[in-house]
Amino acid sequence: MKVRFYRKLALLMAGCLVFGSIRLTGITVQASQMDGDADTCVVPGAQETVTGNDSVSHEDVNSIAVSLPDAQHTVEGAETYAAKDLKVYGRWNNTPVELTDGKLVLSFSEVYEEYCLDLPKALDMSNCESITVRTADQNGGLAFKVYDGAKNELKAYYENSGQNEYTFTPDFTGTAVCVGVMSNGERNTYPFTAEMVSLSFEMRDVPPDDTSNNKVYPAESLKAYGRWSNTPVELTEGQLILSYTKQWDEYCLDLPETLNMDNCENITIKTADQNATLAFKIYDGAKNALKEYYNNSGKSEYSFVPDFGGKASCIGVMCSDENQEDGDAYDAAHTVRMVSIEFTMNGAPEEIPLGDNLIQNPNFADPDKLDVWGAEKGSADITALVAQNAVVDEIRTYGKITNRGSNYNCFAQDITDVVTKNVEYEFTFYVMLDENDYGDAPAQQRTVEMAPFIVSDGTSNYSCNLTGDTKMVLEPGVWTKFTGTFTPSWTGTLDKVVMRILEQGTEYGSGPGVQGTYYATGVELREIVQPKKEIQQDVPDLKEAVAQEMGEDFLTGVSIVNSELSDDLLMQLVTKHFNAVTIGNELKPDAMFGYAGTCPGTDTVSINGQDIQVPKLNYSRAEKTLDVLYDWNQEHPQEAIMVRGHVLVWHSQTPEWFFHVGYDAEQPYVDKDTMDLRLEWYIKTMAEHFTGPDSKYKDMFYGWDVVNEAVSDGTGTYRSDKENSSWWAVYQSNEYILNAFTYANKYMPASVELYYNDYNEWFVNKRGGIVQLLKDVKAKEGARIDGMGMQGHYQTGGSPTIEEFEAAARAYCEVVGQVQVTELDMAASSSYDGTQGTLAAEYERQAKRYQDIYTAIRRMKEEGYRVGSITIWGVIDKNSWLQTSSSVGGGTDGKRKQCPLLFDDDYQVKPSYWAFVNVEPLKPAIRKLAVVRSYKESFESGIEQSYTRNGTAVSFTPVWNDNGISVQVKVTDPVKDPEDKVTLYLTDENGNILSAECTRANAAGTGDGYIAVVNIELDSSLLKTAATVGLDIVVTNGSQKAAYNDTTLSQETSSEYFAAATLKPYTYIPKGTAAVDGVREKNWDEAVTVPLTIRQGAEAHALVSLMWDQEYLYVLAQVRDTVLDQSASQAHEQDSLEIFIDENNHKSDAYEEDDKQYRINYMAEQSYNGKKCTAENIQSAAKTTEDGYIIEAAIKWTDIKPVGNMEIGIELQINDAADGKRIGTLNWYDETGQGWSAPGVFGTAVLED
Repeated sequence: MKVRFYRKLALLMAGCLVFGSIRLTGITVQASQMDGDADTCVVPGAQETVTGNDSVSHEDVNSIAVSLPDAQHTVEGAETYAAKDLKVYGRWNNTPVELTDGKLVLSFSEVYEEYCLDLPKALDMSNCESITVRTADQNGGLAFKVYDGAKNELKAYYENSGQNEYTFTPDFTGTAVCVGVMSNGERNTYPFTAEMVSLSFEMRDVPPDDTSNNKVYPAESLKAYGRWSNTPVELTEGQLILSYTKQWDEYCLDLPETLNMDNCENITIKTADQNATLAFKIYDGAKNALKEYYNNSGKSEYSFVPDFGGKASCIGVMCSDENQEDGDAYDAAHTVRMVSIEFTMNGAPEEIPLGDNLIQNPNFADPDKLDVWGAEKGSADITALVAQNAVVDEIRTYGKITNRGSNYNCFAQDITDVVTKNVEYEFTFYVMLDENDYGDAPAQQRTVEMAPFIVSDGTSNYSCNLTGDTKMVLEPGVWTKFTGTFTPSWTGTLDKVVMRILEQGTEYGSGPGVQGTYYATGVELREIVQPKKEIQQDVPDLKEAVAQEMGEDFLTGVSIVNSELSDDLLMQLVTKHFNAVTIGNELKPDAMFGYAGTCPGTDTVSINGQDIQVPKLNYSRAEKTLDVLYDWNQEHPQEAIMVRGHVLVWHSQTPEWFFHVGYDAEQPYVDKDTMDLRLEWYIKTMAEHFTGPDSKYKDMFYGWDVVNEAVSDGTGTYRSDKENSSWWAVYQSNEYILNAFTYANKYMPASVELYYNDYNEWFVNKRGGIVQLLKDVKAKEGARIDGMGMQGHYQTGGSPTIEEFEAAARAYCEVVGQVQVTELDMAASSSYDGTQGTLAAEYERQAKRYQDIYTAIRRMKEEGYRVGSITIWGVIDKNSWLQTSSSVGGGTDGKRKQCPLLFDDDYQVKPSYWAFVNVEPLKPAIRKLAVVRSYKESFESGIEQSYTRNGTAVSFTPVWNDNGISVQVKVTDPVKDPEDKVTLYLTDENGNILSAECTRANAAGTGDGYIAVVNIELDSSLLKTAATVGLDIVVTNGSQKAAYNDTTLSQETSSEYFAAATLKPYTYIPKGTAAVDGVREKNWDEAVTVPLTIRQGAEAHALVSLMWDQEYLYVLAQVRDTVLDQSASQAHEQDSLEIFIDENNHKSDAYEEDDKQYRINYMAEQSYNGKKCTAENIQSAAKTTEDGYIIEAAIKWTDIKPVGNMEIGIELQINDAADGKRIGTLNWYDETGQGWSAPGVFGTAVLED
């Protein structure tokens, strides 16, 4: 009968019978009467039966609540969606979509542009017999793609054109929620449009499954409260109205029961009147996110197929609409009505194993132990009663509380010693209100709650993690059962956990209340027993595996925070795998001041003979971690764990009041002298307390981060007060940094190393600023710096490159002698969506990234650079700081689940762990070097390279000309051996190995060695700018060999490990003067003209002529470009010439005073980059030609007085644009595209007189 009923319902939905109205969970169907067989249809959940031959009135039908099968069990017939029913948006296309005459007009300007059409509901494709796509006015080829909810492609149908209707027979399964429409016609057909008319899915007749395991929770059954929102929630007409005032506001909807998501097939969330873009988050009892579904809008029903496990107890509903442009809240609230949440569960409900009852005297059976219930009884009396018959279940005894002097007097038991943080417990109890006391009381005063509270660090928290029957209005004189879950959680040091069975009257106990007698019994609190987790004891210790590669004194570290100390399994990982710990938060200034929003009080101290007032310090948080490590070290002296202090001086986590007069943030900043005293006091006090001779912890610290993150990402120079540095606001210079390292050196033992620490340390622009900071500290008398901390908050997706990492590490080592990787983790790639389906591939990508970084570190050690430690920033994935939004450098937006560490949420090793343990023998890295064109047949234009192998120091300068490559090699070798020689290896145009050598006897002698010159001729096809050849040099020193790149010494038989040498241009610039008018006059005949040949996507061609005089550098660019475009809003995206100048040719990593970037487009519009790159310092003109444009410019010298034979840095670039965007560039020298930030990538030119 149920099947027949659904078939009739399908007919009704098709509009076969018309009259009346039936509301079908958001669908309204018109009908007159249910005619047909005289059978009785029992409507699920209805109170009446309806007979088929009986006439049903309008009112009768409206009263029948009908539950349709869900989207996974469709009924027979076509699901047809008109264009207006589809939510449409560009996937790989930003062109707006118009709805015209009921049709969606899709516009395509090039191949592979795509739009997404979201279906009104999810469809199970295993039950689909055909798909029909109807179009109109289609004048180009289309591909139709069927996607699931995660935008995974289920099927793609290509090359559809020439028709208005396309029908496909599905040969795939999955849940379809979206259809993609992508252009894939011939290139000569663009642009074109296509009108979408409708989508139809013919579904099979599938009987609905037994829905007895479906969990349907209407809005009124959900406990709703703000998580990141303070706006009250209204329940109106059975729907919860959620109101959002700004982005990321979130509400929590507690489920009536905990659900095992391993047994869940589908989640359906129904809304109404939604004018917000929502994210739905599935939480467990401790508010850990099990899954997050973003970007939900435009529908009234959202279905998700769970690909995760865990126990769901709460749904978060967050608004992700952006704030106003100025960052303020929304002009008007964004709202949604929550209708219901449904879970389709498979199989019988799982029997959840429970532990022993943790409640003492749970049935009040022992009258001598009633005091265990008196934790919050106040003046009230608690007694035990015995009934003649069982009051509930088989229980006859129960407790009675009377004489309550306060609304808060209640049954309460201290459970501090029996509960564990973040462990989920099931609670059950029975309560009855006294009929005489509460018989006439209003509902608000007959409300009983499960109301535990937790006290930690002296602060009480009443917002505990509860699900289920947390609050109910009771009928007096009737025993009522409460059941649900409780997951205690806290931060800091736990003081107390109390379970209360509370009737507190109104206004959370502060308003009127009966304060009457009530009763309780059958109280249970049992742990929901999870499968026992253990760490893998049979895998190698990480610290030992790393020590085998890096040396016994190498430190393999990890960061931990106080809240992790109680996690036994996590601490087992720490002690097994690591020999060093960075205390993540508890040694930062804000923690040392007790996280006080205002000054926590002051003491008087003397510093340098002067009495000053200083804030009180709170060592308790740091000492909690240190004491645990101290005890471990005492018990395991052979496996002692060292500590890194983090951090003394940081702009980000130092309270603002610390910088102001009277330690009051509302007062002005103090002067530098006052701040110096505060700074010296703070560093002195920290050093003496933690590393001084009388300190318990004096032997535990191996180093301290003295200063953290003081260099700007944006400018590449010191972080200023414009970037929230109050240190800079006070000093207006780097003096505070220099003083910090001076004071640290003064008060820290010499055995404790001192470091500077920073993130994005691989940025070319920022690297220069950090190098300068290190040099400044090194030069400061009395200061000491022992290393540079490279934080290492890197991307699995590939940033930084290994070359960028190595270049930065080498640059820092050359200044301070040591680098350490201090906060290593890997943010997820864009291919990982947080689901189980993409996790394995992400793990492999991540392991490769860790392997590459570790290989680079091992290689640097082999080359003689000192890398002192690697610290992983966290132990297990779920605790990583990357899981939540953070504006601190290196953080994430918190919108996607992350898996950044070496151990997973279950404390098991990941592939990234094996990247450090199962290491392969080091293979030589392929170095990259520039071979510059020779000038006047000399080596002066070349770039010198150097290396040291087996005690032999070598430097060499390669150049090229029209015949081949020559190398000048300087060898430091005071002892003459007959075997001494230099061998040059190159690859020819076919990849064959060529070699030539110069013996010491044929070389020029020096005081401590010799200089050899080696030449190899090459085919002219290789001798051009941007060509790459393999190159290596081997110096034979007696019986030993020193190779530049291939340290396996296989040069004679293999070029696999040759360096990659790129041929680069060099030019002279003759003297001459030009009138800047956009016309190539006769004077330009005396100029040098260079071609721009490094092509990266550009279709243009260009020649650039150069001259100079005492005032200007003159540039004339002749550009052939048939398509000119200046429509882009960004200047670099327009057809234009860019001129980069480094007057002093410092080749610096960041722009200095003399460095400039001028840009002139073909319409003569200028734009600038550089402090002295201004309109006053350039004259320019531009004219279009038949096949392109000419730009002429005169650029004023600002920092040098030019003379003959002077070298300048220069780069020339053409931006080629079309269709409102840059399609490529054309360059003279640089291939990196980093000229805008790093003059070090410019080429070189010499001024000829």
